[in-house]
Amino acid sequence: MDPSVLIPRPETELLVEKAISYLGSHDKARLALDLCTGSGAIAISIAKACPRIAVTATDDSEQALSVARKNAQALGVNGRIEFVKSNLFESIKTGAFGKKYDLIVTNPPYIKTGDLENLQTEIRNYEPLSALDGGEDGLAFYRRIASDAPAYLRKGACLMTEIGCDQAQEVSALLDKAGFVDIEIFQDLSGLDRIVFARNPL
Repeated sequence: MDPSVLIPRPETELLVEKAISYLGSHDKARLALDLCTGSGAIAISIAKACPRIAVTATDDSEQALSVARKNAQALGVNGRIEFVKSNLFESIKTGAFGKKYDLIVTNPPYIKTGDLENLQTEIRNYEPLSALDGGEDGLAFYRRIASDAPAYLRKGACLMTEIGCDQAQEVSALLDKAGFVDIEIFQDLSGLDRIVFARNPL
């Protein structure tokens, strides 16, 4: 454990499983982008399970990236993950000289600012609140991701994001407004909405 990053939660395992399944079922998939990587758990899991996939992992915290790099080295995949200090897409090149991704996966901050003080003590006092604070309504990061992600995705490529259990409809609406199609919601083992899947149109 490290106070610079969140401790991965069981619901994030579901996101990882969906991402790996998606990449494994698409023979032409080669590039994945993990936004808000934190400890690197998602990016590292993809790199371990999908050897042909090159992963870019971003975080706005240099401390988090340091932890992620150490974890990737310990698990033998540091050579296949590009770690980039970036506030979401800001430092990721696209267009003629940049990459377009086959998958963007993310577990962004999604807790409402006003709810942070009500978190469990072990979370509030020992985990970075910046990795939890999703703005006044919890949707600040989703708005930016929905708006910007299409420019970084190949046609027909996929965006997967973890959500708070009461955010499925709002996040889906943001993605729909941004032009995404085939939007699906997946539940965790408790039957709570946890993952939103969306596809960049062809």
